[in-house]
Amino acid sequence: MRSVLLTVVLVAAVLALLPPFFTHGSCTAEFDAASRQFEAAKGDLATPARAQAYLQAHAIPYQRVDAPPCEPASPTDILSCPEGATLYAQVPVQNRICGFYRDDSIHIQLVFNHDHQLIRIQSDMKPFHTYRLALLDLELNWAK
Repeated sequence: MRSVLLTVVLVAAVLALLPPFFTHGSCTAEFDAASRQFEAAKGDLATPARAQAYLQAHAIPYQRVDAPPCEPASPTDILSCPEGATLYAQVPVQNRICGFYRDDSIHIQLVFNHDHQLIRIQSDMKPFHTYRLALLDLELNWAK
């Protein structure tokens, strides 16, 4: 009885590890689509106020972090004042396999300068892993 239970547990563990190998690039495609969406919407994201309105309209959760003001007489070891506001948004991942095995959200960073102009859009997601099987000359991607 114990050997049957152990076999069932081992088979279940192996089966639980298999889905990320069969995503066929859908996780990376979802990340790329979210990145393209924000790049295409640069006009709607031009200022912090417009970007917040855009994120609210698309029901994307975000957090705003304002840079501290620059001191007029800053120490000599500071090369430049910090940038303006930064918005941190999290676009939920739709694919359940990607959300469970890779990352549950795509992290978007919108950085603005002191004049409230968008200067950078950065997209991040946990990377997928590649496993190489040298004996079989095979390369497997985990949650790509």
